[in-house]
Amino acid sequence: MPYTSTFLRISPPANPANPCIGAYGINDLGQVVVYDCSSGGGIPYIWQNGTLTPLPQHPNAGPVGGGTLGGTFPLSISNSGAIVGYYADAGGVRHGFSYLPPAAPGALPTWTTYDHPLPARFEAGTQIETLMRGIPLGVAGTSLGITGLYEVPSAPYFAGTIEAAGRSVMDLNPADLWQDFDGGSDPVNGLLNSVVGDSGASTVAAGINDLGVIVGRRYAPFNDSFVYLGGSGIPGVCPLATAGGAALAACTPRFTTFSYNGYPTHALGISDGGDVVGWFNDPTNNGYG
Repeated sequence: MPYTSTFLRISPPANPANPCIGAYGINDLGQVVVYDCSSGGGIPYIWQNGTLTPLPQHPNAGPVGGGTLGGTFPLSISNSGAIVGYYADAGGVRHGFSYLPPAAPGALPTWTTYDHPLPARFEAGTQIETLMRGIPLGVAGTSLGITGLYEVPSAPYFAGTIEAAGRSVMDLNPADLWQDFDGGSDPVNGLLNSVVGDSGASTVAAGINDLGVIVGRRYAPFNDSFVYLGGSGIPGVCPLATAGGAALAACTPRFTTFSYNGYPTHALGISDGGDVVGWFNDPTNNGYG
């Protein structure tokens, strides 16, 4: 039987003269998180069955329109309706967030703001921006963690990261609930358990499935993607190693890197079965899914 597909168009409601709208995440119920950027900032929605329903702006989001670029930018949604993404404040600085819908009629939603702590290698006062990008579909709340990245606009530099109180893999410098995939921020666990060496290459942690497996992207000099088996107690997966620990043997590395024909490869999402989706650039810089 030939494969057929149907495209459903999501039209921008705010400013049809300057269309700018994107669909960024979908759950098993067919709910899609959308933001309209036709007025310059982010106006968030949920799309389902042809209907756009407005989402509330983050309480600390800056205004949208009139030359300002504030607003709320949802990027992923779980089956329970939990949403993660980022908002831009009145000064244009981006902060990660999670949103839990009201538990009962008349109740208020629950917002949590995520600001990555300043890594020790950056000077005090360095501006850090945080974008949360992935949440497991079927796991309630955020117990497995939320993937994303933090960015140092002045460097410029960005690193993949995950925040999760329920995971055993955490940064030690500073001691916090974040694990960075940059190889340099954690002198104890970073160099042996990070997807990159201590060269400071930029990374992005893009997607996470219900088993806590993460996919992401390594930038130059690597220009490839990775799969990360996080947490602890996974059979056959190497335990956390430290600088003074025994050599890793008889176990699978936490990270597996890959690329399509050696081309720059961008992994964005992973299913519970381990299938990965994304895109790559060919030698003439054309992009293909």
